[in-house]
Amino acid sequence: DCHMLADLFTESVHTIAAASYTPSQLASWAPIPPDYAALHTRLENLNTYVAEEDSQLVGFISVLPPAHIEYLFTHPSCSRKGIASALYRHAIEDIVCTDRPLTVDASILSRPFFERQGWTILKEETVERNGERFRRFRMALSR
Repeated sequence: DCHMLADLFTESVHTIAAASYTPSQLASWAPIPPDYAALHTRLENLNTYVAEEDSQLVGFISVLPPAHIEYLFTHPSCSRKGIASALYRHAIEDIVCTDRPLTVDASILSRPFFERQGWTILKEETVERNGERFRRFRMALSR
């Protein structure tokens, strides 16, 4: 359900990322209330895998075929409990690509996670979203 994904995404951004971003950046990245229609549109062409615990959504990863990770978020109460790693491993197993490396545009917070998985930084970028500037890292994993 797109509403559940949007709610988890928004809560994750505003809780886990709060120490690394300004309030205006957080609002730009994940508006409150969530923009359900916009997220639904973005998810339409993505392969999304979810993690549930006791029938509750606790995380998700979305991949833009053939090999770009677009989203990887967990519920704040489940942060650092292995859920993102399990989602990542599952998605990586399902990504079918030939000679193309996997890519991700990692945030300041997700960069260390991807580095631990063996990803390398291709370039650091500053991007603008809704009038706010964000640092991110284009990363790749060769297989």
